[in-house]
Parts: sequence; structure tokens; C-alpha cells
Amino acid sequence: MVNYFGEKTIPFLIKQQAQQLPNQVAIQHHAKKISYSDLTLASDQLAACFLSKGYKPNDIVAVAMDRSIEMSVCLLALLKAEITYVPIDPTLPVDRISFLMEDSGARTIITANAYSATYSAFPLLLFDELWAVRTQHHYVPKIFNLAHLVYIIYTSGSTGLPKGVGISHQSLLNLLLHRLTEPGVTYTDNMLGLTTMSFDISEEELYLPLIAGAKLTIVDQDVVRDGFALLEIVKKEKITLMQATPYIWQMMIEAGWKEKLPIVAFCGGEALTKQLAEQLLARCKALWNMYGPTETTICALAKQLSIDDELISIGKPITNTEIYILNESLDAVDKGTEGELYIGGLGVANGYISRPALTAEKFIPNPFLMPKQLMYATGDLVKQLPNGDLQFIGRKDTQVKIRGYRIETEEIDFQLKAQPLIKDALVMVHQDKVENARLVAYYTLKNPQNKLTAVAIETILKENLEKLLPAYMVPVDYVLLPNMPLLPSGKIDRKSLPKPLIKNNTSNYVAPSTPNEEIVAQIWMQNTGINKIGVDDDFFELGGTSLIALKTKIQIEKKLAKRLSPSILFKYPTIKQLVNAIENNAAEEFKSLIPIQPNGDKVPLYIVHGIGLNVLGYRSMVAHLKADQPVYGLQAFDDDNEKTIYNNIESIAEFYNSEVLKHNPTGPYAIGGYSIGGIIAFEMVKQLKAKGKEVKLLAMFDTNVQIPTHQFQFGKKIAVKSLRQFEKLKFRLKSIKKAPTKNISYLIQSNIDGVRKLINKQTDFPNYPKYMLVLMKEIMNAFYRYKLVPIAVKIDVFKANNLYFIDDPKYLGWNDYALEGVNVHDVPGNHAEIFKAPHDKELAIKLQCRLDEINVT
Repeated sequence: MVNYFGEKTIPFLIKQQAQQLPNQVAIQHHAKKISYSDLTLASDQLAACFLSKGYKPNDIVAVAMDRSIEMSVCLLALLKAEITYVPIDPTLPVDRISFLMEDSGARTIITANAYSATYSAFPLLLFDELWAVRTQHHYVPKIFNLAHLVYIIYTSGSTGLPKGVGISHQSLLNLLLHRLTEPGVTYTDNMLGLTTMSFDISEEELYLPLIAGAKLTIVDQDVVRDGFALLEIVKKEKITLMQATPYIWQMMIEAGWKEKLPIVAFCGGEALTKQLAEQLLARCKALWNMYGPTETTICALAKQLSIDDELISIGKPITNTEIYILNESLDAVDKGTEGELYIGGLGVANGYISRPALTAEKFIPNPFLMPKQLMYATGDLVKQLPNGDLQFIGRKDTQVKIRGYRIETEEIDFQLKAQPLIKDALVMVHQDKVENARLVAYYTLKNPQNKLTAVAIETILKENLEKLLPAYMVPVDYVLLPNMPLLPSGKIDRKSLPKPLIKNNTSNYVAPSTPNEEIVAQIWMQNTGINKIGVDDDFFELGGTSLIALKTKIQIEKKLAKRLSPSILFKYPTIKQLVNAIENNAAEEFKSLIPIQPNGDKVPLYIVHGIGLNVLGYRSMVAHLKADQPVYGLQAFDDDNEKTIYNNIESIAEFYNSEVLKHNPTGPYAIGGYSIGGIIAFEMVKQLKAKGKEVKLLAMFDTNVQIPTHQFQFGKKIAVKSLRQFEKLKFRLKSIKKAPTKNISYLIQSNIDGVRKLINKQTDFPNYPKYMLVLMKEIMNAFYRYKLVPIAVKIDVFKANNLYFIDDPKYLGWNDYALEGVNVHDVPGNHAEIFKAPHDKELAIKLQCRLDEINVT
């Protein structure tokens, strides 16, 4: 391979920045930061650690980690060791991960301790253990082979299986060096890292700021889904560079973004409309439209847009990139004539992993260059404008993009046809009347006399596909056909397929019956493109997205002249629930009670919030419970008229009970609480029992009752605390002996975090507004004053796998206060993880067993 860049490599450029700006923050995630000097040292040590484990250059490993500083250091270390990595989103179904491992030839999965149980069927390399011993290893700088594959990204495949694309160091470096000059990135920039690691844009988000001496600010997935939260982060962190799909940019605008910000916006992943471009130009310092398939290293063409542009083009090729617009005979078309775009140059990959036939079809010798190099057939139709820019026309095949995700519909067809009930299937994209893109599955049955209803079949297909495909590839609508319409050639006649009747299911239709229900129904129909929506139809099952939810919320606020919570549609997804919530809020009926899963006639479970104050974190766990198990959350609220509620645990419990009794006056009741919420739940049950109410379950979700030394007299406090130190030492020595790496790593990190919080005066919730932090402090003060007394109750303790010292590791202290005994259920994950994937499912299974028991007694 010809070296176009001399001594420049990605590690070389990052090291240069570390030498010039050693104390500059390289990466930030929440309150955690790492400087350029620490990043360079840690990645060097980790690279040496990988090599010491027997991994060699060009070996392949998978990496499944949440976005974090640790993930970033891990990827940089692998690049330095010249070990190719396959980035895997931890939320992908295990079956799909299994395919990616086998197809790529990955030796192992590098992951965090939190995912060790999820990936136990695979060879594992735990990052936490490597991190703990990294300082024992010394990295010897080397000459890098620019042909080395940095990463393998998998995209949707037309053969029914995803296909892997390996990108070389040279290809990635070419793009990054181009970006330094166009649009230009310097050490003063702050780039937002928001893209899932299995999407190739994330590679640019990681390495581009680092080679420029800029800062990378990483945000979590829940922020990316929330336009309000994303906009707040961009403002608060003073982001100057951000790359996102049109969908995410639109979501931020819908969240109320109006003012001009000093941000250079990269827009890519799908076609940018003129309307959105004009909106962004009014709000950004600069706007760039980016185009490039994964096969050509993220971006091959770019265009800085201006308000005077009549057409939105994809611009001209970046440095060391050639473009060709050809007909089916591979002859160049005339300027202004439509043709297929072919791309050549340094960004072009060598082909697909383990797909020689498909590689030969899509990566072909470039007839216009000698010696011949490969060029990639994009399948995109374009034409050249008079100024030399290219205009994107559309696709020539079945590949589509929805919300920035590249999807080969044949992959979904393949999985549908593999279902036992299905004879034939075809997936297409349908644009509804308000231009929402929806995946529609058309299918026929092997046995047309099957007695299952279309609704039942749809439920089965959705559930099965969700186990095999990413969520964005699961069709929203399903159309059962007696036969597929065919052309004379025998191919399916796509034009003859009926338009989907999008959820217009009159058999379950319940018409709006009040003026407010009519208003909300009209707004939903305008935004979803559905002609008939009943008050019991679920917004998200109708195909509603985060962006559509945001639009409808704003329109409802204007129509009803009421201020609504940003997440109100997620809490109340039907018109009946939503209107009731709006009207009840006006009457202040429920201030804390939040329906998480309101359907079903079983004993409802009411779960009290933790110190984080809200209950949205319970949703993923609740989704794994049975569909007929009602679950409600009790969420903290801030109200100037109710300031005294949070002064003590008794008044908090009394108020939450008033909400529960208003919702369910007769009982029986199942009450639960997470962390400090368990203390509130305990007092609620005490008060309910005093009223003669039947409580069938009291669940503690990792609520730990320590010895209340804060309530002891000084002498007794010192004596008990001193004795506790001996117990702590015994616990720690035993823990280190049992799992040395994990425990030492935990101790080091917890001490570093503690010192950092002390120095920077930070809390565990640095992004929370002031009023919420004040409310947290009030609840903690109420807890310190509260005195537990034994009551006649049985407690179910769902105990996390924690590494810190606990006075009573067996019962978490509840055996002294539950006069009818304690049931202990061990659940995976630590205190902060039990409600999060992948641990949420195991917690739900154990919780459901107890809920089933109380519903038959």
C-alpha cells in the first residue's frame, strides 16, 4: 500500500496533542473526565495488556460496551495494538450478536462486568479486569500498517443476513485529516458523542476531536431520545460540533430550539430536506450536508449549505476520493443526466467480510484508472448539477433509510419467511399522508385455514422479530394477503400491493366521547397519518416515534392551553389515559401517581421512586412483566403549595398513600420501593395496615437498612462505627481473595470518584436542575430523622450483586423489622443496574413469580 500520509497516523496525531495539551480534557462523560496525557497513557497500557494476553495484530475481537470514557479508551487501545474490533450495541438481540461473532471471526467479546451474564455463552474478556491490571504493562511504540483494519461495521444485508465492512487505518485517517481542514476542527472545539457504537459515525465522533486536541462530550442513549434533554446538553456543555441524522436535528427543533448557537452541524445518514436545512441554517454557525455509505468510510462527499441554495445537494468528493456517474453499461452519463453513483479512492473498503460473491458485485475494478483500483457501486441514483455538485435522487434497489438507519428490507423478508406460520413475505416502506416512514410487512400463510386472527399473528411475528432484529428493523404494520401479486416474470408486483390500512381496526375502535378527546384524536391523526384513532389505541403501537410524540405534545399544549410534561405521552400512551391525565392534573387529582403499565385486573403494584426522584427507569423492567399486570410509579414532584410534604418520611408516605387510595380505594395492595424509596414504601404499608387495608406484597428493590449510627449518641456512635470498621476490613479481605481484580478495580474507581466529587463539589446527579437537587436533599434529611419500628408484614427483598460493605448482607437489615419474615431474591447487576438491560429481564421474572402468587391467594 502506498503511504500517502508519511508518519501521520491516528495514534501519532493524538500523541502530538497529548504533548502539546497534556492537561486538556480529552473526553467527558457526565462528571467524569480524562485528560490527553491520561488518555494516552491508559490506552498505551491497555494496548500492551491486550498483546500480553496473546492477541496479535489483525486478530478480531468484538466490543460490546455502553458509551463511556472506558469504551473510548478500549477502542483506542485496540487500534494501537492493531487488533480489529467489531463494535456491537449492547442492546442488540443475543442471536444477532452470535451471528456477528461467527461471521466476523471474532475471538472474544470485550465487555463490562454488567454484561458478563448476558454474554456468558461467548468467550469473554472483561474490560474491568484489564483496566485494574493495565499499569503492570508497558507499551512499545511501533510502526503502524495503514492497511490494518481498524474496525468491522455490520450493515443490513440484502441476502437476509447483515454484512460486515472492514475499514482500514488509511481510509479512516484520510477522512479525519480532511475534516481538520474542511470544515476545520481545532483544540477549542467540543464535539458531542451521541451515536451508538454499531453505527460508523461513532468512529468519527471518537477520533476526530482527539486528533485535533478538542474535547469529546459523550451522552447516554436516553438523552439522545429526548429532544429537550439533547438541546439542554448542547447549550450547557457549549457544544461546537455535532453530527446527527435529520431525525435528531428535527427532534431538537421541535423541542423548542429557536436561538442561534455557535455549533457547526453535520447532517447525514439520510436525505436532508430544504425545510430542515433552512431551519438549521437559522440556528447554527454552519451546516454541512454529508453523504457516504459505510463501504466508503463514513463520508465521501460533503457540502456546506447556505440560505441561498435552491437545491439541497450532497456536494463534491472529499480529499483523495473519485466519483463516477454511470449507466448500466458502466459508461459515464452526460452532465445533468441521472445515473448510478460509483465511488473510488482511499475511502473505499476492500469488500465484505466472508462475502466473495457480493464483494465482486459491489466492489468492481475501476475502468477509469491505471493501475486499476476498486470502486464501490452505491446503488444510489444521482445527477451532476451545473456547479459540479451532486444531487441525490433515490435508490435503485430495496435499501431504505429510516431515521438515519440503513436497512436492507430483504433482511427482514428473510427473517419473516423463516417464521413457522409464513409462506411468503415482503417488507416495504410506506410514506403515510404526513410523510412518516413506516415499515410494512406483507405476508401470506402456509396454512390459509389457520384459525389465528390477523391481530394474533401480528403479535407473534412482532415478538419473534424483536428477538432477531434491532428495534428499528421491526415492521410497524402487517398486511395479510391471500397471495402475493405477481408480474409475468414471476416476481412480486410491488406496485399492486395494497396500501396498509394503518391500524384502522374498527373491531376494537372506541370513538372519542368528550371535546378534549376529540381534540387529541385530531392532533394524533394529523401527525400519524391515520384516519381513525380510538381512545384506547396505543400511540406507540400506531407507529408513533419520539419526534411525533414531541410534535403532538406541543400542539396539544397550544390547543388546551396547558403545560404538559415532556414525557407525558410515554406515561399515558392512549387518548383516554392522556386526556384523563391532563384533566386530572388541572384538578390536581394525581401529582405523583404515574401509570407505567395500567392494563389488567390483577393486584396493582405501586413502586416508589429512588433518590433520582422519577420512575421512568422502571419502564424497561415492567415491559418484561405479564401484559395483564398493572404497575404504577410514585414519582416525586415539586409544588410550592406542598412544601411540607417532604419534611419527613411519614408525611411523604401519607401523601403517596392518598394518591394510591384515590386510585384504588378498596385494595388489596402491592407496594414496592427502590433504594431510599423502600423506606417510604415501608412507612406506607405501616400506615395502610393501620387503616385496616390488606397489603399482599411489600417489595424492597435493593433497599439496604444499615445500623442507624446517625441517630445514636456520640459515644455509642463512635463505638459502633469502630466495630463496623473491623467488619468492613474482614469483608474487604474476603472479597479481594474471592475476586481480586474486580474488587480492587471497584475500590480504586470509587475512591477516585469520591475525591473528584469532593474537589469539584459534584453530586451523583450533575445534570439535574437545582429544584430537584433541593428535593433530594430534603428526602435524605427526612430519611436521617426517620426511625424504623417492626411491623407485622412479610418483606420480599430483591437483592443486587453489590461490591460495597453491607451490615446485613443476607437480609439487608429487614429481618429486624419484618415480623412475618423476609424472602430474599438474588438478582443480577449492582444497585444502579438492576432495572437496566440486560438485568431488568431477570428481575422481572422473579418479581412476576411473586406477583402471580399473591394473585391466586
